[in-house]
Amino acid sequence: MSTTLVWFYLFTVLTAAMILLVPPNRIKEFLSFGLIGGGLIAIILQFLGVNVFELWKFNAALISINKIPLGILFAWIPPTIIFGHFAYKINSFLKVVIYIAGFALITSIITYGSVLLGYRSYLNWSPYLDFLLAFITHLGLTYYLIYQQKLKFV
Repeated sequence: MSTTLVWFYLFTVLTAAMILLVPPNRIKEFLSFGLIGGGLIAIILQFLGVNVFELWKFNAALISINKIPLGILFAWIPPTIIFGHFAYKINSFLKVVIYIAGFALITSIITYGSVLLGYRSYLNWSPYLDFLLAFITHLGLTYYLIYQQKLKFV
């Protein structure tokens, strides 16, 4: 596997998972949520993490913008759509917390895997902070879904 294409491979795998798990009408319904909650948030967090605070860096990229691989920015969109699609089944506060923690854990495992494989390096960061950031990010996504009345458990 070419290390320069790894982020596009990740995007492709996550897109395939989205297509398998989410019906086409739900993909369409959550596309703007994925673009904003996934793509735009990825741009902001990666820019801050890589360029402003120098918390981590990427070691390989085919195309990068401000030292951030373009593929990683796209790769955040499909899981955000998956997150939104399955959130509608949640009907209690405890289930919301477990759902957010589960997604945060999966996110931090994937991120740490990229560190172990050498595609990314932690500078002033750790897997625990990855989990915390992912938890806070998914908490914000959940709040947005509640605000948009796509998630009703209260």
